[in-house]
Amino acid sequence: MGEIYIEGSKLNGRRICNLLKVSEDLKRFIKTPEMFVEYDVDIYADKSILNIPITATILPLAWLTGSDLYVDTLDRTFKENMDKLQLVFKEIHPDIPFTTEIHAKKLIDNAGYGKRQGFEDEGPVIEEA
Repeated sequence: MGEIYIEGSKLNGRRICNLLKVSEDLKRFIKTPEMFVEYDVDIYADKSILNIPITATILPLAWLTGSDLYVDTLDRTFKENMDKLQLVFKEIHPDIPFTTEIHAKKLIDNAGYGKRQGFEDEGPVIEEA
């Protein structure tokens, strides 16, 4: 079982940059320690939200290799839903163990869930669903 560490989340206007540190057995899958996601508008969000894109990107690798994922801060609802999703995949694919644990030093309860969310030029927009 490997380990994946999400480190150094940085926001630069429209780009979220992350550094990954992986155990030796996973280095064949991760060729560069830097990953980023870029949007067409500036974004503003708590770090627990900014860690969602990289976590969602790397989780399938963690699930398939049985690796644990470590992150400094993460949205609680997202983490709980990813735990539930892993259980669904385990039912669909019983031949794969799906033993991944997401270890967040800090889980944040962000306001606005259950409402429609998005981004505009001025920043996040939250509308009633």
